[in-house]
Amino acid sequence: MLVYVWDVVDGTGKRLHRINGRERTGTTRTDPWQAITDKEMQRVASATTARLKSWIDKR
Repeated sequence: MLVYVWDVVDGTGKRLHRINGRERTGTTRTDPWQAITDKEMQRVASATTARLKSWIDKR
């Protein structure tokens, strides 16, 4: 399971917004980073981008 958390902060470091989620990986490995594929990272990037855009559009 890939769990991610992104914080959007202002110039002073105050958190303005948080984006988080999970992606199930297709494999298990001794080194967890080896279990994450490019496809899964692309899904994280796409979900993050969509949620960031949605938050910006509401502001």
